[in-house]
Amino acid sequence: VNGYDFCRFLREEMHFASEQMPVIMISSEENPGERFGLDALRAGAQDVIARPYSDEDLRKRVRAAIAMQQEFTMRRKMRERRSVLAASLPLMLAERVLSGETNIVQEYSMLSILSFTVCDFSEFSSDRNPGQVFAIMNQIYNTFETFVGDQQIFKFRAMAEGFFVVAGHDFDASHTESLTGLGLALLEAAHS
Repeated sequence: VNGYDFCRFLREEMHFASEQMPVIMISSEENPGERFGLDALRAGAQDVIARPYSDEDLRKRVRAAIAMQQEFTMRRKMRERRSVLAASLPLMLAERVLSGETNIVQEYSMLSILSFTVCDFSEFSSDRNPGQVFAIMNQIYNTFETFVGDQQIFKFRAMAEGFFVVAGHDFDASHTESLTGLGLALLEAAHS
């Protein structure tokens, strides 16, 4: 296996982006010409060094590759953090946390809370096979996700038999209508 094949293996088979795993390819011969650099970059190398080279030049390039890899890791972690926060907090609060606020206290003069629960869930589920229970609950959850789509309704607690949602945290005056519409849609989904 030569350096080109190994680099292709990292990129194509292992699916490592150059930002995840930087590769600096060093020529095995002195003054290899432009073809070496082009072939190395096509194979997926991030950087190429032709012989002869100085130790200082090699150190600088390694430091640059490490800095790029650290930047990639930091950005990936930030995307993951943003995704977790967006899924677990209202958008307005998630943005404040991401902006660096640490002590967030928010007062709401008006909020609407909807608790949706399948009454007598144990009895309901014991009269059906698991596939039927799953299908019915899946329909209810899909109705919820579809209805909520563009609206500022935040699910803050979910359990097997239902969930709690809140609206008005974005100071939208139509929050009661939004939750009433959601409640009616969920009832229709549960009865169908």
